[in-house]
Amino acid sequence: MYRILRNITLLSLFIGSYSLYAQKSSLNNPPGKLVDVGGYQLHFNVKGNGPETIVIEPGTGSWSLQWMELQNELSKQFRVVTYDRAGYGWSDTSPYSRSANNIVEELHIGLTKLGINEPFILLGHSYGGLIVKAYVNKYKEDVKAIIFADAATEFQFQKLPPAVAMVLESGKAQFKRTGAMARAGMLSAAQMPIDSALNSQFWEVYQETIAQPSFYDVMFNEMDLLPRTYAYSAIEKPIRQPILVITADNSFGAFSSVPGLPVEDSNTTWFELQKNLLSVSTKSKQEVIPNATHHLLLTAKDEFRKAVINFVKKL
Repeated sequence: MYRILRNITLLSLFIGSYSLYAQKSSLNNPPGKLVDVGGYQLHFNVKGNGPETIVIEPGTGSWSLQWMELQNELSKQFRVVTYDRAGYGWSDTSPYSRSANNIVEELHIGLTKLGINEPFILLGHSYGGLIVKAYVNKYKEDVKAIIFADAATEFQFQKLPPAVAMVLESGKAQFKRTGAMARAGMLSAAQMPIDSALNSQFWEVYQETIAQPSFYDVMFNEMDLLPRTYAYSAIEKPIRQPILVITADNSFGAFSSVPGLPVEDSNTTWFELQKNLLSVSTKSKQEVIPNATHHLLLTAKDEFRKAVINFVKKL
């Protein structure tokens, strides 16, 4: 069982994040607020009262609790919004496909209902970077600035070494199989590993919900619809909003245990893809974090936090 979950973490490669969670749980009350976005609810957690608002868009498989520590630190100076995309955390599943267009609409409705109307900073990690760009394409005036945190880019799997694309397809197949196992009652919450990066009060919730099929369904859908998401997220003309591109100098070190994965070659291509993100804006800068992997919250949390704070303070 551990091998299956370990593979799922690895196979969400660079459109995902480092932690797994799914479906609303009855074990704990959500720390934030449930907001109706059209007959189903998404969980939003808003902290802080600072002069700037930061909205965090996580990678595939990640949700508000994985970002709680960073949110707590940033909220000492800014207002910070985390949320669970439909099917993750305490959010309901959505009746609509997991393309970037639908995800953007749900986020926009939620923020509007929360009364967040002033221009805000969008922070997107991994797959979340694609959602951030799709949001800019649709609601550019809502956005004051962008932070790309080792963010995914369009058609990256066509440019990275072929072994990486093979891992993606294997991951999609694994998600389908594991979702089927969950539907058949073959995943027991008690057998699920905990995520030691989370506060212990959420471990039981984590274990219960990772055994649900909806989590795997959502991750598969997000990955399967990548071509459509690429189309929604492509920014043809540079915008004027400031952009910070945070890049881990050893991104693929997070996946070095995947057999046959060319880490060095993948890192070289990934760095070029990260540099290409600078062309999204006429006001862009890149900050490379030494010794960091794609798992920024684990391998470079202090440097990551400082980079965000310094950028936002200078706006």
